[in-house]
Amino acid sequence: MKKNYLLILILHLSGIFSALVGQQLPDYGFLRENMILINPSFFNYSFIEDNSMVHNLSVYHNQQWINFGAAPVLNNIKYEKISVQKGSYPVKPKTKWGIAIEKDDSGDGQLVSTGVSFNYGYHLNLNERTTISSGINVRFAQNQWDVAAGTIRNPNGLTNYGRLSQMNGLFDLGIFMRTKILNKNIDSWYFGLSGSQIASFALSKSFQAQRPTYMNMQLGCLIGEDLSGNGLASYWEPMIMIRYFPPFDDKNMKGFYYPSTSVNGVKLPFTADISLRYTHKNKIFGGVGAGWTGRINLEGGYQFQMISGINKIKYRVGIMAGHFPVNSSVNVFRHPSLEIFLNTSMGKR
Repeated sequence: MKKNYLLILILHLSGIFSALVGQQLPDYGFLRENMILINPSFFNYSFIEDNSMVHNLSVYHNQQWINFGAAPVLNNIKYEKISVQKGSYPVKPKTKWGIAIEKDDSGDGQLVSTGVSFNYGYHLNLNERTTISSGINVRFAQNQWDVAAGTIRNPNGLTNYGRLSQMNGLFDLGIFMRTKILNKNIDSWYFGLSGSQIASFALSKSFQAQRPTYMNMQLGCLIGEDLSGNGLASYWEPMIMIRYFPPFDDKNMKGFYYPSTSVNGVKLPFTADISLRYTHKNKIFGGVGAGWTGRINLEGGYQFQMISGINKIKYRVGIMAGHFPVNSSVNVFRHPSLEIFLNTSMGKR
């Protein structure tokens, strides 16, 4: 079994680092598979399906606007360990910890963000049907700008154009609540709320002392029967995620350039992503989603399980194509994007 773990780790590492090539705000289409980076209190998605899966390792790659030239590329690798309450049935989580490495290139190396984050979460049972988790994420991010004359609207006193860099420490906080429903067709609903970059501090000489805070809210439900008591096999999952963020302030050089949404010239300080996924008998899944600026995502994937003695390993792979043009006036979204992930979950029978 130890040899299997080592082989899995090597495969994941080779996959992520062979593809490494940031936006101010990472743009994930696969929200569920990256939720640990959005809300530190959210448990790995494989654990929702099967509460015995306590080791989770995943790799993610996002290639935006294919054939567009200098387009964003986003990669990460994540590991999460979950401990459960002994003797609980259905199985309930207790604590978790994790680590993630992420690299985000906004396009052609003009803005590259590389970071490592450490995650911790604690789980509490409010009653027999409702559980709540709290989590904290500590991130160390290195931002690098390749600045050339004329590429920024307001140099703000910068006289030496070239490569600028800074390193920050960042803190994220989150809560996640899940409630069982007394209905044979609905398993549960969930709600998540997180604050990203709640606090930050400079680790190197910096011209930007504080990165702005933004908020994330997730709301969804799991529609299907829990036949085993520990997880779901076939189910629907509608989900909406709303982000609130401070629009960019030209005078004070604070806030976010990306994403930027406007209606009749008025900036809207939030975005919304809506998605619907169906998983069939723990083998295949497919879904559709719509996001800010009129994008549409189509996703699909497959998973299978291997058993060796009392140990079991589940492999899960998914692919998503998106950013199809809904509004032809937004030229950049005429170019499709591609996302893939590979997740390996390990547990005992």
